[in-house]
Amino acid sequence: MISAKPCFMQMINSVSRDFEARVELLDGSTVLNTFTYDGALQSFTIERTGDESSFFGFGICKKLTLKLRDKERNINITKGQRLDVSMAVGSDYLYPFPAFNVEEVTRDENTNALTITAYDAIYKANNYKVSDMKLPQSYTIFGFAAAASSLLGIPIKLDGLTAEEFNTEYSNGANFEGTESVREALNDVAEATGTIYFVNNNMIKTKLITIAKKMTVYPENKEQALNEFRNNFELNIYDNYQKEKKEYLIGKSKGKTVLYASAGIILCISLIEIFLMSRSSFLSRVKEVGIYRAIGVKKKDIYIMFSGEIIAITTLTSLIGISLCAYIMKVLTFIPGMQSIIMINLKTYLEAVIICYGFNLLVGLIPVYAVLRKRPAAILARTDLD
Repeated sequence: MISAKPCFMQMINSVSRDFEARVELLDGSTVLNTFTYDGALQSFTIERTGDESSFFGFGICKKLTLKLRDKERNINITKGQRLDVSMAVGSDYLYPFPAFNVEEVTRDENTNALTITAYDAIYKANNYKVSDMKLPQSYTIFGFAAAASSLLGIPIKLDGLTAEEFNTEYSNGANFEGTESVREALNDVAEATGTIYFVNNNMIKTKLITIAKKMTVYPENKEQALNEFRNNFELNIYDNYQKEKKEYLIGKSKGKTVLYASAGIILCISLIEIFLMSRSSFLSRVKEVGIYRAIGVKKKDIYIMFSGEIIAITTLTSLIGISLCAYIMKVLTFIPGMQSIIMINLKTYLEAVIICYGFNLLVGLIPVYAVLRKRPAAILARTDLD
């Protein structure tokens, strides 16, 4: 068994995993072919399959999905052959995964690309029954597990465990009918002993069981791979990232449009309400404005007088409301997940204050402007006001 080197451990645990991989095709111990990204290897994915409804009492089976380029149809892979996946560290190749047995091979008739599905030795335990195992009349749990491993052709090892957990003896055999699959029986063994069974201890060393449920490897040079598909295979292929980025930006743009439209409607309603309230409160002061004009007060001075009143009222009401709202929003940003929804800083606070003062001045002075357009005599001649 090959031990993982520290540099390989750092590579597996790093945020960015950039390494060279290869897949070997074997028949027995004979290497028939080696696939690399410089050649036929397009990509491969290794993922966990099987029942994970409980922490104990199941086997960790690994599934390999291998994609190969085979434009000339020179690659011949058949069910039952073996695939070994290795990673390059310097000049060495390490084997953190178990050997995979080919289960299914499919070919895309348009591109001649091959898709191979393979599983480790635990998967084929589904194809055997308990009755296929060579068991004596009396056996222990360890003896049962050893018989299963012998049938599957893989060694058994109690990693970090003592034989005591497997010493329970069944003098007349365990409660099996013989029709159960070997994998179901091994699940029962794992449940009874509180353990998990898997193939290849290097998967534990590289944390591929405890951390990585799924691992996908793709070519390092994305543009080169895309151009190869377009030029050599005449495929209309595109970059998923660019497509998803475009869809994201379109969705974001639509979201902004809806947000701006909603904000505009709310703002218009607010301005209309402010205008009506300002106009209503100003009606009682129309004669006052008429008197100012009649005694010679300039329009500019009247605008300044009402602007001062509006600024004072805004400072005592709207500014306090904006400041309180900004404080509440700032507190909310400390809640996890709210940072992407709420943004408040000094710039946005000042912009809100300026907009508030601007709109209040605009809406508040509209009734004043409508009255000051008339001559003083016309203002004082109004009979609908006291």
